[in-house]
Amino acid sequence: MRTAMSRLIEKETDTLTDALVPTGIEGLRLLTGDQAGPGMANMSYAHKHLILRQARRLDVEHVVLDLGAGTAFNVLDFFLGADTGIVVVVPEPTSIENTYEFLLAAFLRSLRSITRRGIVREAIDKVIATHRGRLPAPRDLLEAVVAVDAQAGV
Repeated sequence: MRTAMSRLIEKETDTLTDALVPTGIEGLRLLTGDQAGPGMANMSYAHKHLILRQARRLDVEHVVLDLGAGTAFNVLDFFLGADTGIVVVVPEPTSIENTYEFLLAAFLRSLRSITRRGIVREAIDKVIATHRGRLPAPRDLLEAVVAVDAQAGV
């Protein structure tokens, strides 16, 4: 079965409003994405921003995105595209560690997206590489950027 998200991405429908599916609850509609094709897991940057732009134009009080776990670029980009992000954590070591890693990844993705200067991006990438696959703490990242370009660290 074709999901509403697939129909929107593949341009079978023109707007997010047309892709929303009614529910049994008055005023609640869903944009379904389960059972979507393999392309949904690697949605293009343009498709993500199409969805975010159209979500902002909906005549509704709230839009809730259930993103699931992980630090895939789609998850990070939708989280960062929201006005308010909510992270659900349970008091277990793996949940706390995964949340910390997610927030670091979101911080880093946000920082890279607003950084226009190539030299600063190179500094960020260098710090990441020196941490051998682990994301650096924000302070370490800031110190490395300042070492390369003091003005960029302001």
